[in-house]
Amino acid sequence: MNKEPKSFIAVCANLESMRDKISQEFPSLRVVEFFRDDFLLEDAKAVVKEAYVAEKQTKILLLGANSFRIETQNSLLKILEEPPSHVMFVICVRSKTILLPTIRSRLPLRVYSKEKMDLKTGLDFRRLTIGDVYNFISDKKYISKAELSELVQTITKEAIAQGVNFSHRELDLFAKLLQLSHLNSRPNSILSTQLISILEKVNK
Repeated sequence: MNKEPKSFIAVCANLESMRDKISQEFPSLRVVEFFRDDFLLEDAKAVVKEAYVAEKQTKILLLGANSFRIETQNSLLKILEEPPSHVMFVICVRSKTILLPTIRSRLPLRVYSKEKMDLKTGLDFRRLTIGDVYNFISDKKYISKAELSELVQTITKEAIAQGVNFSHRELDLFAKLLQLSHLNSRPNSILSTQLISILEKVNK
């Protein structure tokens, strides 16, 4: 008889990549995702509610965020220590220090390779649409500051290479966005500002 897979903490620089990694590692199990920028108490309640939905086969509750509130982590302690039958938790973080020692003491730690995400945009900037912008941004919610900074520069370089000629004012805007990317600005805010400015330019 196969043993039920055990819950664990996954440390990975690229949170988005964990979706594929977990699906590949556990192909026969259903994965329920809870990816957030900041994991709030209401998100923890949703996780607990899903955990108690009975199923015959083990399911994975995949939690990932750039930050987990202290009260959120405390609310998850009991269910992590005594999970319902057929429930496996995988908590994805960029660094183990994001989590409280009480969480880390309950789950084994796995450190995944620190591969960089592919920062080529794949966008056709001369034919950019609002749909392209939305789809691109929705896939970049959980990138790191370093990845965001590199992506802002990549967008500018690729657009220029595709023949988009920016004014000094537009380049100044991109430079300011690059500075903001080193702070705590949200990726979707930075990227939407940059891409919509390009969209407006090419549609003039």
